[in-house]
Amino acid sequence: MPESSNQLNEQIARLNKDTIPQGVAISKDIIDFENKSIVFSFKDYKQTQCEIVKLQKQEVKKLTKILAKISNTPQKDLLNETKSGLDCKPAEKNGNYSVFYEGLSEDVEIIYEIDYKDTGRIFGYLVGNKLNIVAIKKTHLK
Repeated sequence: MPESSNQLNEQIARLNKDTIPQGVAISKDIIDFENKSIVFSFKDYKQTQCEIVKLQKQEVKKLTKILAKISNTPQKDLLNETKSGLDCKPAEKNGNYSVFYEGLSEDVEIIYEIDYKDTGRIFGYLVGNKLNIVAIKKTHLK
């Protein structure tokens, strides 16, 4: 039995060094999605909810800028407005927001709403670092 915590730490360090090969300690198969930037998918996009055609030229420019900002954001920072600069919050699965959940896999638990400053909103759900966009709206839902 070790007499001090220093001795215990030394024994643990020796054990790890001697018995765990480097390739086993960190698997190359593990993907760190939290540190990968967001990418987009439109496979579940709901054309019936699309309001892009209602956007004016300046609003389209804002949408393009916000999409670029999202795509440069690590997945782990998406919900942190201080780090990402994005107003991103969960959209409840009830009321007017329930239409976004219709027809999606039951595995989709949370759709996020990204507000881009008085112009519109992007709705989507995350799988790893992929934001599956289901709608882009100009009007605010309550």
